Amino acid sequence: MKIDPRHPKALALAAAQAGAATPTTGISGRVEIAPELRSRLQPGDTLYITARPPQGPRLPLAVLRLSASAEPVAFTLSDDQAMAPDHRISDHAQVVVEARISRSGDAMPKAGDLVGRTGAIANSEQGLRVLVAGVVP
Repeated sequence: MKIDPRHPKALALAAAQAGAATPTTGISGRVEIAPELRSRLQPGDTLYITARPPQGPRLPLAVLRLSASAEPVAFTLSDDQAMAPDHRISDHAQVVVEARISRSGDAMPKAGDLVGRTGAIANSEQGLRVLVAGVVP
């Protein structure tokens, strides 16, 4: 770039390097199950971790599907887990993160599922704790 700032290969390499250095917007943290609900877990239960906009459509911005565990589960949600390319975490300044344990494995909530959610948080929150302490009526 110093020798010829308009050289096509130098420009392409500089652009690639700049893109690689750009951090991806995302949320990281862990999901914990309240002690009084841990006895309800069964083998085969599924943990869904989703990020949604605080208002508007309920279509998740990002989704993780994992095996449920009584132990804390670390997670990261980013645009890489987007359900639709035009509906991403980075498109929203704030999101709500929800953790739900499904006995049936279905993505749609059902009565008896265990659930926990945050209030509205920044789309780049790190070290988040989501406590599963409720039951879907």
